[in-house]
Amino acid sequence: MLQIGITGHRPNNLPTDWRVSLTESLRSLFRRLQRLAGPKESTCLLSGFAAGTDLAAVWAQERLEGRTKAILPFSMNEYEKDFEETCELPEFRAALETALTVDELPGLRAKADEAYEAVGRAILEACDVLVAVWDGQPGRGKGGTRHVMDMAIARGIPVIHLDPRKTAADAMLTCASEGSVRKQARLFDLSSSDFRKMMTQPAARGGL
Repeated sequence: MLQIGITGHRPNNLPTDWRVSLTESLRSLFRRLQRLAGPKESTCLLSGFAAGTDLAAVWAQERLEGRTKAILPFSMNEYEKDFEETCELPEFRAALETALTVDELPGLRAKADEAYEAVGRAILEACDVLVAVWDGQPGRGKGGTRHVMDMAIARGIPVIHLDPRKTAADAMLTCASEGSVRKQARLFDLSSSDFRKMMTQPAARGGL
């Protein structure tokens, strides 16, 4: 099974039409990953279920009838507070019903940045490839999109960068090779054999 981690921006850092455009881009990207992995390979999405990218990824995976696992930074009751002010609580609850499993991490609201970072670390511990919806801007703090990408790259985990202003066809796959060399390729230009070769490049995947 190909385990796909997701990280990305929340609604305030996404295009205004993100609910439609990003969900469709992620569905196309996940479908492409399924085809590249092979007909006998299923996929599972690992998501923190935050508003924006995380939930768009969940709906994209659900439309493909794929599996999803939830990794939450706090207890369920505490995490729901993230959605109350934005009126997205019903959407969060509906998305959570699609999850195969729900893992509630023991994060503290007083140390929210550390809790969100822990979600990123947990996703990286389990995923084979990380999909990062990133606008190319500098990082915005611990546990944010750029920070999780940096942790993945340091660990040697392949990263697929999707710019939320572009389409899935522009997504770039970056993989570590021997030493500090990195290989990049447009995901939709790869054959299944090329994809498998890039995914199995030797890399130092030490602890985070």
